[in-house]
Amino acid sequence: MPPTLAPGAEGQVEARQDLDSIKPLTVDPPPVWTRRWVSLLAVLVVLGAAVLGGARWRQQHCGLTPFAVDAATLQAMGDECIGVSAYGFSFQANDARLSAVEDTVAGLNRRAEDLHRASPSRPYFSLVFVAALSSLAQPPDELFTERESLEGLAVAQSRQLDKNGPGDPIVRLLLANAGDRVLHGPDVAGILKQMTADDPSIIGVVGLEQTREPTVRTIEALNDVGLPMLATTLSADGLTQHSPMYFQLSPQDRREGEVAAAYAARRLAVASEPIARKVRILYSADRQDTYSNNLREDLQSSFAAKGVDFEVDTRAYVPAYSLAAQAPGTGPYQVGKDTCGYDGLVFFAGRPDDFATMLDGVNDSCNSRPPRILGDDDISRFVADLGLRGRHPAIPFDYLSFALGSPFCIRQTDLWHTMGILFPQACRGDSKDSSTDGYVALSYDAVRTYVTAVEHLRESGGRLPLTPGAVWHELKGIHETPLDGESGVIDFGGVVNQQVPTDKFIAVQRVEDGGEPKDQGSCGRFAGRTSSPWCP
Repeated sequence: MPPTLAPGAEGQVEARQDLDSIKPLTVDPPPVWTRRWVSLLAVLVVLGAAVLGGARWRQQHCGLTPFAVDAATLQAMGDECIGVSAYGFSFQANDARLSAVEDTVAGLNRRAEDLHRASPSRPYFSLVFVAALSSLAQPPDELFTERESLEGLAVAQSRQLDKNGPGDPIVRLLLANAGDRVLHGPDVAGILKQMTADDPSIIGVVGLEQTREPTVRTIEALNDVGLPMLATTLSADGLTQHSPMYFQLSPQDRREGEVAAAYAARRLAVASEPIARKVRILYSADRQDTYSNNLREDLQSSFAAKGVDFEVDTRAYVPAYSLAAQAPGTGPYQVGKDTCGYDGLVFFAGRPDDFATMLDGVNDSCNSRPPRILGDDDISRFVADLGLRGRHPAIPFDYLSFALGSPFCIRQTDLWHTMGILFPQACRGDSKDSSTDGYVALSYDAVRTYVTAVEHLRESGGRLPLTPGAVWHELKGIHETPLDGESGVIDFGGVVNQQVPTDKFIAVQRVEDGGEPKDQGSCGRFAGRTSSPWCP
């Protein structure tokens, strides 16, 4: 018989059994994402992505952060930074003198923007200087002529900013690097197309250099953007056919050939030693060098023309950059050596780096009796480099120039007076920066030409908007009152489709003993000068 439970004990047993049947209470572990180490890892991932993205941005935009003022318009392409800067980006950091001028322009641009804010009714416009502001040469070339061109632009800008009349235009300069040999010019045009959509103050282009196929493509691309162009040193005959928006300050190769032939004929008549009536034209074998090949054709015609009657011989050379790529053919050094003993005139129709190498060949073979040498206008770039110019003092040479330099700023004009204030180092008697070519003057005149067009536009009475198309129309109209420029008289002839100045100035200069160039005569319109009697 089972034991009898005490009263109430049975209920306690049932309650305990019920409790025992309940599963123990448990708490689920926290989600993985709430753990401290996971949160820290997530933060690091986000930061890493931001850092990686920032590093990629800086790599693509020439080392600049997204917040840098010029970052959006600069792009790294190979070993160069291509694009547009308004605030002093140094496109060739190892060229301290060029960088200093870029900084000067940045300061002038800030001043221009301040003036625009203070006087919004004054005409305000931006010009884009398109040039090869970097070099891929090893060691890198010092960009003498680009620096001097930029100095001329800055002087013109500074003088304009000093004016305070209610109708005096305010000028801002944008610096556009098209890369070595202007290979990235079309890329610059693409950047400018985006910029002009956001900045209506951009009304034109100045500069451009080195008439090669990439330069031609750049002109065509800028035409598509709708910007007028005013080239300072380009001279190839066919450039005007690539854009109705294109103008140039320099004469064409055809005119240069005529002046060269006339000067050579005159030199025969006055030479102290006999010179045969023949010419050997040295030119680049690179078919993409439009300038060299176009000038060679014009020289052949001019020297063989009736009344000049030179026996003409042509010799192509493989330029240095093609030799570096192991292109076959005779280089400039050898064609220089081959001129020794030549009893006619040697005309060099090529680039300054190859001219230097050609002179090396002459110097090594016949420096005691070198040939008579006449160089094209691009040799002004060689002359601007004091080191190159003085390397072979025993070899004199003549060359053509589209403007006159002013060693140590001795010429008493507005340009050279302001040059001494803005860039005093270029005007010191011991300066290596002394301007001996005409690039300062040509660039200065380019800005003045645009200012003149804008002034004509504002004086028209119709209050036409300041647009690229309106400025282009006024550039064509610079005729009735020609511009008395530092590089000669600028007159576009009053003809609808004329894009080259009428009877533009050309000088012949001589370098002896590696010294400063000496004037040998000139042709064309220049205030205070009379064309030489031998001019065509």
